Amino acid sequence: MAKNKLDTFKNYLGYDGKKFNEEKALALLNEIGVNATNDRRSRN
Repeated sequence: MAKNKLDTFKNYLGYDGKKFNEEKALALLNEIGVNATNDRRSRN
């Protein structure tokens, strides 16, 4: 994948160059049909 397309994809997922927005990423993945869950919260 070309760098500009990868950067665009990361931006769609809520990545701002330093950290990502978990809620935005999960919402987008669910919208496109990927059954996504956040396993990080269940590992506490």
